[in-house]
Amino acid sequence: MLDTVINLPAVILGFGALIFFHELGHFAAAKWAGVRTGAFAVGMGPVLLSWRRGIGLVTGSTQARVVELTGSPADKLTDEELAKHGLGETEYSLRLLPLGGFVSMLGQEDGNPEAVSDDPRSYNLAPVGKRMVIISAGVVMNLILAIFLFVVAFGIGVKFEAPVIGSTQLGGPADRAGLLPGDTITKVNGAPVSTFKDVDVSAAMAKPDASLLLEWTRDGQIREASVLPEVGPRGLLSLGILPAASATLRSDLDDVMSQKLWSAAGLSAVPAGSVLTHLDGAPVNSFSQAAHRSLPTMAPRLRFSTPEGGVVEVPAGTTSALPLISENGTERGWAGLSPVPQIDSIADGAPSESLLEPGDRFAELEGVAWPSIAEVQSLIADSVRPKATVQRGDALIDLELPLRSDGKLGIGLSPASGPLQLTGRRLDEGLNAPRGLTIAGDGDFVQFAQSTSAMSDPQIQTDGKSYPFDLTEDERDAANALTRSLALSPSFFEPQTVTLQGSIPLEAASMGTKETVKWITLTYLTIDRLVRGSVEVKQLHGPVGILDVGAKTAAQGLTYLLFFLGLLSVNLAVLNFLPLPVVDGGHMIFLAWEGVTGRPPSVTFQKWATMLGLGLLGSLFAVTFFNDLSRLFG
Repeated sequence: MLDTVINLPAVILGFGALIFFHELGHFAAAKWAGVRTGAFAVGMGPVLLSWRRGIGLVTGSTQARVVELTGSPADKLTDEELAKHGLGETEYSLRLLPLGGFVSMLGQEDGNPEAVSDDPRSYNLAPVGKRMVIISAGVVMNLILAIFLFVVAFGIGVKFEAPVIGSTQLGGPADRAGLLPGDTITKVNGAPVSTFKDVDVSAAMAKPDASLLLEWTRDGQIREASVLPEVGPRGLLSLGILPAASATLRSDLDDVMSQKLWSAAGLSAVPAGSVLTHLDGAPVNSFSQAAHRSLPTMAPRLRFSTPEGGVVEVPAGTTSALPLISENGTERGWAGLSPVPQIDSIADGAPSESLLEPGDRFAELEGVAWPSIAEVQSLIADSVRPKATVQRGDALIDLELPLRSDGKLGIGLSPASGPLQLTGRRLDEGLNAPRGLTIAGDGDFVQFAQSTSAMSDPQIQTDGKSYPFDLTEDERDAANALTRSLALSPSFFEPQTVTLQGSIPLEAASMGTKETVKWITLTYLTIDRLVRGSVEVKQLHGPVGILDVGAKTAAQGLTYLLFFLGLLSVNLAVLNFLPLPVVDGGHMIFLAWEGVTGRPPSVTFQKWATMLGLGLLGSLFAVTFFNDLSRLFG
């Protein structure tokens, strides 16, 4: 929130600059075409300072001085009368609100097709070709500005998440296609990708029910497969993958997670910014590599290199590395049993963010005691506002949990660390053991399964009681196949990144131009996917959401802000050229009609078209404004 407040002015000024340059394009083209321009304003609202040739710089508007000198306002004077008094036709003003600007042309007024003039220098009497240049100049200026911003950003260098898989959703599209953590995706449908965002966007913008051809490298070998994206947690088509985490501990840990979690992970003696170098004596080059390495022991040793050049070695907790969810959504576990899950992450902005904490376990959810991961997913999907009893330490807390707009809680679940508690169908099928029972003694699920399978008469021991049960030979063999992995969250570590940088001017200019073309295409694709239904209206951001995202982006550094403004400039260009009557694209349609027929559309038609356009834009603004507030306060 503090980053947002600090960086918000920079984003507002940047957004205003994009609109200003758009209007500057219209203004420069109008001057070139000989159209009379009465005003060019930087900002909106009350005039702070203004300048007009023949008057100079004054506080407020120059209009009062013009009336004092001539007896009439400037827009009522002819060119000859202005020249007689040595006055310029254009007032240049700086206004209170730094939100863009505007240009006023004689014979043209947005939303009022009747505001025409018989003056030979009026906009409405200029040749159609010149008017087309004037109308399109704002969009052209935005595209030129986008290229410039991208060139500067790439010249300095911009870090993005690398297209390396950190984890795959169990049973998800990428998992079924055989992709593994550590794989580097190089192409999507034959097009090279440089960042994880490229892969993510390609999936989100895929045609509904159309597979993507992925190419990736593993151990130096090139592999490929067709993968059908599915709707993910954000409501967009997804491959079911997350980016890889590097070996460097985040330096802003105090701001993103509590010291309690940091200490619980066994890292209280490790300074922020340290680099993970070894796991149980074996070198590692990223957390994602370490997290997916099978571990024989319950307390492997992690070795870190500190920012001061020292070395710190600490034990790390582990979790059972077994696929908990099968493709049909049922629990796999072992022998019909699985560890009671705990919440390991909560999505930013999730409605239940203030109610739940990482480490919580569901003692009961919608009447089901100690539900498994699959049961949690099913119960949430069938509920509007689920009731839960949460175990937090030794306390049991009753809650009513609000859901996100996509019907999900926005939490991540994993096998619980700490005391081993069991759940699953085997407890429901005749063992006479209660769900959520805590296994006697220290141990994790792997140790429990392997020690139990080694017994001649298998039994679960807890609180002085024994619950005998039979095991098949396959279940005994499966126990020895279970492994462990690190219980650390990847959120403790910086993402694995790749820096996109090119030498100025040629290489950076080429990269900037390609980036502009790519985002023009993606903006049109977004509109197409909205129509097809694979992108929902609730995914769109309005002004509030754009400012929020922009402020968070600006907090990452200057190059990120420049890149973000480049994206916005492209979006402004594309949206302004849509065939809606109140934007530049609609005006171009009217001009094309006039060029073909020799006369403009009737005033009545233009009025109704303008009203329709305003209604559509007003509705879109209302929907996106609601979306923004839902994300911020939902």
